[in-house]
Amino acid sequence: MTEIHISTVNSACPQGTTSRIRWGVPSRPALSSRFRAVLFSELGDRIADRGRVRFPAYAPEGRRRPVTVAQRLTAYWGQQVFVEAEDLCRVRLCLAGRETLPEPSEARPR
Repeated sequence: MTEIHISTVNSACPQGTTSRIRWGVPSRPALSSRFRAVLFSELGDRIADRGRVRFPAYAPEGRRRPVTVAQRLTAYWGQQVFVEAEDLCRVRLCLAGRETLPEPSEARPR
């Protein structure tokens, strides 16, 4: 089993929060298709709620998956979803206009 951490950023918590999702990374095409469908749903829900989401990307395949999801979400929503590398191990998917992190002064108190 692989544990994947999906970080989300919103104005209430600029540093982000992390959710843990456990699933095995598939090796067969049918399982890979289901894995992409789950990513589409999970990442899409988080982007719809917060405007952006962080996703771990440790290997080349890990960096291709969020790009594919962003392309599918763009086609589905009719609104551009961007993919940006945050560092060597993480990418961010975000809607147009949400490319940058909020300034600390924009953070809402809890």
